[in-house]
Amino acid sequence: MDIDVTIKKNFMKGMMVDIIADEDAKTGKITRGYIATILSKENNKKGIKVELTSGVSGKVQYVPSKDDVKLENFKFYNKFFFLPKIYSIWNQVERKYMVLQHTSPSGKIEKTAFLFDSEQQAKDFVSGTKFESKDYSIREINRKKPIVDNFKTLEINYFRINKERKISFERMIEWENYFKNMR
Repeated sequence: MDIDVTIKKNFMKGMMVDIIADEDAKTGKITRGYIATILSKENNKKGIKVELTSGVSGKVQYVPSKDDVKLENFKFYNKFFFLPKIYSIWNQVERKYMVLQHTSPSGKIEKTAFLFDSEQQAKDFVSGTKFESKDYSIREINRKKPIVDNFKTLEINYFRINKERKISFERMIEWENYFKNMR
């Protein structure tokens, strides 16, 4: 079942979409990502304009199927769990990784730790925020042990990876074990 990409109500924040970025309008190059903001004010026969979490803006061309999303997630996590370096934000004052309290749309408080697959991603995330101070630093987590073991003394409900992906603490344990045992 294809989703009509010309109707604004068919889209929501966090949804995976394929867009033609504004700068790629002439070439028609497709960029896949997750919606950060819906920019169109109303339906648009040329496609709803969105901004992705990567900051790229363009018109939606296609919404991947559930199977496409599963495959994309499988590829992402298979790569992520074998990265030699993963970064998080370290609170220098409290001497522990930063955990933010985030209120979900349903009103539930979610204690969230952030993970990044590159130091640059982490720096971009803290740029212009209160975390861009001497009280915080970007720190490589210990990859000689499971990811969650780096955070086990903290109360965490979720991890956010590169701002784009949200995974529960329990699911992180399951998936890391799954991918590590595949090899």
